Amino acid sequence: MVLQPNYAKRVDNENAPPTAHVNPKTLASRLRNTLHDVSRRRRARTSGAANTPKYLAQQAKRRSTKSKSPSEPIRFTITSTPVTPPPTDVEMKDAEPLPSSSRTSPKSIPVILPRELVRPDFCEVSKEAIRAVDPELVDTDPEYIREQLEEFGPSMLNVLSSVKASLVSSLLPKELTIVVQDLTSVLPTHMVAVYGHAPKTQAQRRTKVTLLPVHSLVFAAHCSKLPPFPPTLAPPEQEPGSQEITVPVWPLCLPSPQLYPQLAAYLYNKRTDLVLQALLPCPPPPTLEVDPSLIVPFATKLSGTFTVHALLQHQLMVHGMWQNVCALGIFDELLWDTLDLAWQILLTALAIATGNAPLMIEQPSEGPSQSSNST
Repeated sequence: MVLQPNYAKRVDNENAPPTAHVNPKTLASRLRNTLHDVSRRRRARTSGAANTPKYLAQQAKRRSTKSKSPSEPIRFTITSTPVTPPPTDVEMKDAEPLPSSSRTSPKSIPVILPRELVRPDFCEVSKEAIRAVDPELVDTDPEYIREQLEEFGPSMLNVLSSVKASLVSSLLPKELTIVVQDLTSVLPTHMVAVYGHAPKTQAQRRTKVTLLPVHSLVFAAHCSKLPPFPPTLAPPEQEPGSQEITVPVWPLCLPSPQLYPQLAAYLYNKRTDLVLQALLPCPPPPTLEVDPSLIVPFATKLSGTFTVHALLQHQLMVHGMWQNVCALGIFDELLWDTLDLAWQILLTALAIATGNAPLMIEQPSEGPSQSSNST
């Protein structure tokens, strides 16, 4: 079973009492058997062929709608806040004027942001990526695989949150032994080493790498620009209690590695509301995703609650998530709609906060002027 790990053994559970939970091996087998049954029925299908026209039609409709509104970038001017250096000691004394050399004045900084986020052309996941996970699924429609994974995604995500791992050296290993404490679903197959490109000015500094567990099929079924995952060894026998397993480590470079956890969680739970909460400075109204009339009132609230700099930081978070989605090649319509919504909300809030509300809020047209002369 490809969704189970390479190697496992029981850890300190010989004397543990029986626990009531779903048999993880049965759950994994259900997923495999469901997918393989469909694979046998759909051998003649071309992988992803039914989805490309649908995505292209959605994109054409979206472009037609967007073309009716201005596509020029939004230009703001924000004021930088001078930073006062911290005191060198805690001794209380009378205030003294700063020397002229240390005085700083606010600076105006121009900011140019796109009015909307560009969506790349559709590209289905490769057969090679699916074959690397499970050769028997190579001719199965990837969209069907994604639909079936939605049933198991939340429980699989819970398993990932129970994983404990530690490095014994500063070098990135090819394999890593981890402990999985939640065995109610499918065990992870790999550890991804997530990192970002080092800035040119910090080329000599060490790159921060974060190790996180994953299920290879989830990513192979969603990410069209990922190369095939490295193979796993024969699946072990699962036992009740915690398990110690050894999985391959796979480097993953992203434009915004700090936003990987939120994006990865979405691939498992498909919760757009959680993505929106992660990208905005405060929780939005519960019905915001289905009621566009709430966008301007909520953006107005944000503009009066948070500073321009805070709003801009969240705008950059949305842009970072967009970069990750493009880099991985994820074509999920609900995810893209959520990114568009977060972008529009924050762009509107920035426009209001900087005195440029007409850039994002359509102003009511004035009616014909009436003559004040009376007869």
